[in-house]
Amino acid sequence: MSGEGLQGGEIPPMPGASEEPAPPGVAPPPPPLPTPRARPADPWAHRRGEPRLFALGWTIYVLIAVAGSILWVARFASVSAGSYGPAARIMLVVVALGATVLWPMVRLSQMSPRGSVVGHVLADVFVILLPIQFVLWPLVVLANWPLVIVAGVAAMIAAWVMLSGGLQACALSGAPVVEPRDPRLAARSLWMAVIVIAVGLGPMCSLGLAFANRPSPAWLPMISPLTGIPALTGVGLSGPQGPISIGQWESIGVVAAVGVVLWVVAWIRSALGRTRRAA
Repeated sequence: MSGEGLQGGEIPPMPGASEEPAPPGVAPPPPPLPTPRARPADPWAHRRGEPRLFALGWTIYVLIAVAGSILWVARFASVSAGSYGPAARIMLVVVALGATVLWPMVRLSQMSPRGSVVGHVLADVFVILLPIQFVLWPLVVLANWPLVIVAGVAAMIAAWVMLSGGLQACALSGAPVVEPRDPRLAARSLWMAVIVIAVGLGPMCSLGLAFANRPSPAWLPMISPLTGIPALTGVGLSGPQGPISIGQWESIGVVAAVGVVLWVVAWIRSALGRTRRAA
């Protein structure tokens, strides 16, 4: 160092720092804030309501149901619309079971989605219903079912998906579950039991009346998609036995109305929960 360098143990100034001290009474400038890092991708997003992996899984489920119906028909030497009817009926029951029971079972076993619970469940509703339309409406030609029958089945499945989704939204709109072993998952088991009872009430009542040798009311099969599909499309090798009755349309409307009420309750419950957490 030169003779004009550090003398008497002086500490050299930091590079880039001002050599002039701050004026008396003036606070030094604050240090610069650290640059925020980009948020890493969430590898467990599919466990918080992320719909893309769920959409893939649901599409594969529907395709397996369709493939099973085609393999069932392939056993016959001659394939006709009448022979495809029973396979199409079984396929629709399998799809309806997945849309009303397996779907909430998957979502209620996951952690709570981030953001709007109602919005996440509504996104699932579109994911559920879209592939169903692609396999349902061609049955007008493949199974030779009347257009009004296929429209009634589509409306009934949509109504039950809305009802099942409403119950699911009510369950998820409570206190959020943020870890796999959260004790609040036990409360979701009760909601899942309600969904299973709602979907299985029609078959259980029909089975009980059959054991008692009592006639079943015309509206009873329509309180479940599992019995409503045969009620609209026929049984065995026979196709639909007639047009959809007024009572059957009314039953579909009642299910849809109950679903709408559940969605409103879920939205109110979710809004109140956000307000409490913000306070």
